[in-house]
Amino acid sequence: MRKMNKFTEDPGFLLPGRLLSGIIPVLFLFLCPCGLSAVGEKYLILGGSATWQGVEKRHNVIETEGFRPYPVLTLSSARERPALTTDLSLSFDEGNPELFASSGASYRIQPGMTAAAGPRLARQGAGAALFSGKSEALNIEASGADALFAPGNPMGSFSLEFWLYPQNLENGEQILGWIAQGQRIQCSAARNRLQWDFQGFFLPPENGKNISPFRLSGLSAVIPKQWSHHLIRYDGNTGLLEYLVNGEVEAIVYTTGNSREGGEVYTPTAGQGGFFTLGKHFSGLIDELIIRGRAPEQVEAGRYRTEGGRIESRVLDLGQKNSSVFNIVALGGHAVSAGRKLQNHYGGAGAFRPVSLSDDSAVRFFVRAGEDPFALRSDPWMPFIPGTVLPSLRGRYVQVAADLYPSGDREGSPYLEKIFLAWFPDEPPRPPAQIACRALDGAVELNWKDSVDRDTAGYLVYFGTSKGEYFGDRDNVKNGGPVSPVDAGNRTTIRIDGLQNGRLYYFTVAAYDAAGLWEALEEDDPPAFFHAGEFSRELSVRPLEGLSARYQAAAEPLAGK
Repeated sequence: MRKMNKFTEDPGFLLPGRLLSGIIPVLFLFLCPCGLSAVGEKYLILGGSATWQGVEKRHNVIETEGFRPYPVLTLSSARERPALTTDLSLSFDEGNPELFASSGASYRIQPGMTAAAGPRLARQGAGAALFSGKSEALNIEASGADALFAPGNPMGSFSLEFWLYPQNLENGEQILGWIAQGQRIQCSAARNRLQWDFQGFFLPPENGKNISPFRLSGLSAVIPKQWSHHLIRYDGNTGLLEYLVNGEVEAIVYTTGNSREGGEVYTPTAGQGGFFTLGKHFSGLIDELIIRGRAPEQVEAGRYRTEGGRIESRVLDLGQKNSSVFNIVALGGHAVSAGRKLQNHYGGAGAFRPVSLSDDSAVRFFVRAGEDPFALRSDPWMPFIPGTVLPSLRGRYVQVAADLYPSGDREGSPYLEKIFLAWFPDEPPRPPAQIACRALDGAVELNWKDSVDRDTAGYLVYFGTSKGEYFGDRDNVKNGGPVSPVDAGNRTTIRIDGLQNGRLYYFTVAAYDAAGLWEALEEDDPPAFFHAGEFSRELSVRPLEGLSARYQAAAEPLAGK
């Protein structure tokens, strides 16, 4: 028996994924406002219970749990890899205090009684340090001579920053401290504000002068159970020491002999035996503690990066050439920062119909399709809005992508729950409904009416000497006779010569479409790879010597044949 189509089973994929064919048409009809639903359509799902394994590239995007029954894709709040000027960077993302570590090897961490908080409580990344208000603190000690706070190391410009989430912020709570021989830095709570005291840390260029303490007090109240960003910034050229809260300057002082601009600049110098303490007598969360050997001009105070993130799926194999992708629906919503938690605003299938969400976060979607999986990766992307009809998107292979952008204040992120992709396989055209044949001397004349399918590109005539077997007679082929099937092109009548008189032949006709032609050209074997449909009804005819050999271009009426 002839194999009708070399792709007779459900399409496979170049990725782990889930294909639902004929299982969720009602669901997709409900999700798709355009109301497209038809017999033969197929579906592919990324996300949800099908998982996000089909997403090949993820830039600044992570899977997050807790918003929906299955993990969703959100923007990542983790910071970029620390720059060369970063001296210490503690993200607390390790999930275990015993594993807390700086991005470099210049400091040792002793967690004490510190606990670890998960990503739902963290300000950025996958975790934060959790403090209970006890006297035990997390200690940080310089372990290398290249550390900025190595003993006796004179510094130039530097900065120190962290995120703070206090439970109550009682007076006297100590957030951060530096203790060394003859010097101290202390950040503590006073009247719902943070106060910074520097004692013996800024040294005069010559010995014998008095070393004055310097103090900076915040102006804005630090609100309990809400994240706030705190930054100490020092300019070694001018001696300007600044304290910023959420990117706004709250206090300044000049570390000069006269405490004014233009005075003799005192030099910050780490004392002998120094170490940092973090969270002593403090109750709450601390995240992203960073020390740099420079004074940053701008403060990255938002939870998410301005540029957002991007995902790209693997190349998805739909199984048949010239498949028609007619709709892609995306489900999701957006999460807004509220205190230490993210509030979930679920929008379902209509979440991304407008490009921007209510908090000005946004997701922009792209798709491309083609017949070559390797060339597809260099093809241009076509933007689309989920749930709308996709114009003329055809090919065996398809790839989807999405750009995720944070809210205007960079505190909120959109999220993707699922992506439904619907397509029609390129079904071959139906066979001619009416077919007739006439025996001739050593030949047969066949004619038929066109297939009702408008994408029909031509017809194949199959024949054989046994009922239901249409690959010709070996003796006939050996003697130079015709080979089954015969490509009739787009004609509806054909004469086949070279048949043996007196032998009974069985004939049938199948239609093929343009996809078959493309495949035939690529495979360089047209008869075997035409995208042909089912057979027409079978006819039997016996060529006989002496029958009229005159070829009639116009066939007799087909009725009753």
